[in-house]
Amino acid sequence: MTTDDLVKQFNLPFANFSEPIKWQGDVGFSTTQSYGDGYGSLYKFGIHSQKSEENLRNLSVSVSYGKETEGGISLGTGKRGIFNPLDLNFSDEFSYSESQGKFFHYGEVINAKDILLYIEKMHKKPTNLRKGFFLITKLWFWREALPAFIKFIDIILIYILLLISGEKIINNDIIKRYFSKRFDEKNNQKTDTEFEFLDGGTMTFFGYTAKRWSVVFYCSLHLVIYVFFFYLQNNHYILISRIGKNSFLIICYVVISFVITESVIPKGIKAVIAKTPRIFTEVAFKSIKVS
Repeated sequence: MTTDDLVKQFNLPFANFSEPIKWQGDVGFSTTQSYGDGYGSLYKFGIHSQKSEENLRNLSVSVSYGKETEGGISLGTGKRGIFNPLDLNFSDEFSYSESQGKFFHYGEVINAKDILLYIEKMHKKPTNLRKGFFLITKLWFWREALPAFIKFIDIILIYILLLISGEKIINNDIIKRYFSKRFDEKNNQKTDTEFEFLDGGTMTFFGYTAKRWSVVFYCSLHLVIYVFFFYLQNNHYILISRIGKNSFLIICYVVISFVITESVIPKGIKAVIAKTPRIFTEVAFKSIKVS
C-alpha cells in the first residue's frame, strides 16, 4: 500500500478533520482538528513495513493536543489539566491486511473512517465528565494526586534531614534533580544527590565526636520526650526507670540511639531522597490505558 492508497481509505477531509498531509518516504499521513480556541489536535497514521505472522501490518496511530501554529499543531503545548484531550499512542491495536484490503481492530474488521472516529472518541473522553468519569478519576490519581503526594513526601524528608543532621540538599526541586541526574548519566558522569552541611562544628558527646547540630537535636528530642512522658503525663514506665537507674545501660542506650539518630536515619533519608525523582517521573509520566 502507498500513502495515496492509505489516504483514500479515510476519505479526508470530513467533519472538522483537515486535508491530510502526506508523509515523505514512509507510508503514512497526518490530519489536524481545530477547536477554535487556539488549540487543536494532530492525528498521525502510518503502516509498519514489517508483517506479522498473520500476514498483517500494524497500523501506528497517535494523537496529540497542543497550540495551533502556522505549521500545524505544536506538540507538548497543550493546556495542562485532566479535563483536556489526552495524548495517545496506539501501536498494536490496529492492523491492515494487504491481501484482503481491510483494516482490523483487535481482529475485528473496521473501516478507516471509524478508526479515526474511535481515536477521536478516546482522545476527547476526558472532556466529558459523565462519559469519562472513571478515566478522569484515574488521570487525577496518577497525574495529580500521587505525584503531589510524592513531592510532599520529598519535601518533608528534606526538612526532616535538615532538622536531624543540619544537612541541606543543594537542589530541592524534584524534577530538576531528575533531569540533572539523567544528564550526568548521558554524559557518563556518576554524581549522587548533593548535600551541604550548614554548621561544620563538632563536639565530643559521651566520648563520641559528632556534629554539633546532631548532638543539639538529639538532646532537644529527649528533653521533649522527657517533658511529655514524665512531666505532662506523670507516667513512669518500668523499662525506662530501669535504664535510668543503671549507668551502664544509660551509656549503651545513649550511644546506640545517638548513632541511629546521627548516622543511620540521615543515611536512610538521603537514600530515599535520591530515589524520589525517579519514582516521581515514573508515576507522573505513566502510560494510562484508555478504554
